[in-house]
Amino acid sequence: MTDLKARSRRWLEEGYGRNNAAVLEELMPPQMLEESSWREQIAAFHTAFPDLTATIDEQLAEGDRVMTRVTLRGVHTGDLLGLPPTGKPIELTIVEVHEWRDGQISDLWNSFHPVLVLAQLGVIVPPN
Repeated sequence: MTDLKARSRRWLEEGYGRNNAAVLEELMPPQMLEESSWREQIAAFHTAFPDLTATIDEQLAEGDRVMTRVTLRGVHTGDLLGLPPTGKPIELTIVEVHEWRDGQISDLWNSFHPVLVLAQLGVIVPPN
């Protein structure tokens, strides 16, 4: 179980947090990586937030699943899918659950919501 927690940590800190495509490719089957467009989504987020960091706040594991609460932080200094830089910081805590099979993520769920990012950038009114 500890190994699975370490793998989830690598996915989030190195793959997501540092935009390390080699880690993404190591930890997710190629077909799933392509179908989900994770590589492209993470690259786009890093274009918008080049200083992005991912800090692990908490991890729980049971069986072949790992739940991680992670906080993403960065400053919007690059284009975000057509939205010019605002110079504003974001801080977003999400929960991500990985199901593991044969050393790779076989399923992934997360609570990431782009509306929360847009609200912090002042583009939309924050939800109640």
